[in-house]
Amino acid sequence: MSKLHQGNNKLKKEYEQTYLYFNCLGCHSTHCFAYPLWNWNMSFENPTVSPSIKVTYHDKICHLFIRDGKLCFCNDSWHQLAGKEVDMVDWDSIWFAEDE
Repeated sequence: MSKLHQGNNKLKKEYEQTYLYFNCLGCHSTHCFAYPLWNWNMSFENPTVSPSIKVTYHDKICHLFIRDGKLCFCNDSWHQLAGKEVDMVDWDSIWFAEDE
């Protein structure tokens, strides 16, 4: 199953970016990255993305790498998975409400 969801939102033609979304088990939310601004191995099953992805929401930070289908959380992440590595979940297997 796919670990990423390809958004259908494209910016102006000169930017040609595609947003790819994934479930974050640390934040209980979804995050995304813009391809080709981030390097991506083109795998929906076992994605690898670089550089790291850093999401800031108010005073909370989620900082991670995606490597071979795993979320590798950096120590500066706010949640209980900081410093840990976990398998990505399938995109369709979980849904987080935006207001959680």
